[in-house]
Amino acid sequence: MADAVRIVSRERRDQRGEGLLWSAREQAVYWTDILGRRVNRLQLADGRVDDWIVPDMIGWVIERRDHPNFIAGIGREIVRLTLDPPTIETTAALEPDRDGNRMNDAKADPLGRIWAGTMPRSCDRPSGAFYRLDAGGAILQVDE
Repeated sequence: MADAVRIVSRERRDQRGEGLLWSAREQAVYWTDILGRRVNRLQLADGRVDDWIVPDMIGWVIERRDHPNFIAGIGREIVRLTLDPPTIETTAALEPDRDGNRMNDAKADPLGRIWAGTMPRSCDRPSGAFYRLDAGGAILQVDE
């Protein structure tokens, strides 16, 4: 079991690394650096780590089943994110009346729906909400 833990050496440290995603399609691990505004990828075959800068805090990325890109939570938006070349297309802009909030975390369920939460950037008050993005694109606020 000597290879059960693998330390990945790199020049840059994440400010707040979260949101692990295993990509079976790419045999790679993705994660976000929320405060550093980056998406990171570790390719298992050669140990290379790549990263891409995004325009705002990024809470999560979820791989799309039938497309070579992601759904991601950036700032207060749910977006389609392509990394090579970097492109962002807004799917849903949330909480226009809550400037201090951002996307926090999300996961997909077996039906392809994405369950995502928001939170205040300052972490000092309960101003977030819980949402569901359906496979067809409809978004519903599930809880306050």
